[in-house]
Amino acid sequence: MRHLTPADYRSQPWKNGAGVTVELAVFPVDAGIDGFDWRISRARVGSAGPFSAFPGIDRSLALLSGAGGLRLSGDGFTPLTLKADGTVWRFAGETPVAAELIDGAAVEDFNVMTRRGRFAHRVAHHALAAADTLSLPAEGDAIRFVYCVAGRLRSGDEMLAADESLLLTPADGPVTLLPDGDCRLFIVTLIPQGDPA
Repeated sequence: MRHLTPADYRSQPWKNGAGVTVELAVFPVDAGIDGFDWRISRARVGSAGPFSAFPGIDRSLALLSGAGGLRLSGDGFTPLTLKADGTVWRFAGETPVAAELIDGAAVEDFNVMTRRGRFAHRVAHHALAAADTLSLPAEGDAIRFVYCVAGRLRSGDEMLAADESLLLTPADGPVTLLPDGDCRLFIVTLIPQGDPA
């Protein structure tokens, strides 16, 4: 189990140069923009524009914050609006996508990418109250990533504040998450599809 804080994250320019991504975790460690098997990040979107193209990558996108939301359009899918309500949108990284800010208000997004044939992924949003308990079972060789969006969350001796994370390997086994008051979080499950070495 590894407790990650903003001091562990690294900032990188977007592939298209139009913004900056805060990389929360990546595999292989220190992999570049074109060399990762999986990558979890967040980014501030402050203006309209196209998404970077990531051929061979499967993506999931959700909003962490932003009063207006993000309107998405492009080839091969029905235009949609993402709000900061926990909705997760999955799409192929090679899909042309244009983003438009609703009412011009900036948003913060949460982004998961996995390389096809190497890893698959699931992303789940949870809103918990103080009396809730959330159990994360071990899933074979799957890696689990917990990102605290708001509030505080305890797992064993580790207390996560907002914008902190837990990276769980298969060896960590089942884990129980206990919120300290109201809490919002995303849980990412990363499932190996081939030899990740």
